[in-house]
Amino acid sequence: MLALFLLTYLVFVGFGVYKTRQVEHSPLHLKFRSGKAPEPAPDGFLKGDVHLGIGHDWQGKVFDRDQKTGINRFSNGQRYTFNTYQAPGLRDKQTQVLRIDYNRGDNPLWLRFIADEIVETSPGHYLGKIHLKVPGFTFTLGYFELSTP
Repeated sequence: MLALFLLTYLVFVGFGVYKTRQVEHSPLHLKFRSGKAPEPAPDGFLKGDVHLGIGHDWQGKVFDRDQKTGINRFSNGQRYTFNTYQAPGLRDKQTQVLRIDYNRGDNPLWLRFIADEIVETSPGHYLGKIHLKVPGFTFTLGYFELSTP
């Protein structure tokens, strides 16, 4: 049983390292690193586009600048709340980002391991990274974009 657990763990970590390497060698990585933390932070609805190569019904995010919170908007409703704060990037420590943290009691357990980060790349346009945080590792899964509608 222990051998199966270790094998599963190694496959998971191997996939995470592979995906992170792939994402961080894309042209969007340089664009992300050249962005800056949005100041002031976004407020209201931002239209979203995800770069994961899968279909989705995600429409974007609704930010509440004053409360430093927000929620994701999907075509079938809103769900998955988050807190926001400025911080150095999880993997890009030299880049200041707006962290979007899903580690909240009102989210499903699986989502609490996800953290997004956004930088402003031009006025009203933001590039985001999707991270998976597991003990000892932070993997980068892909990018998304947000813009004023």
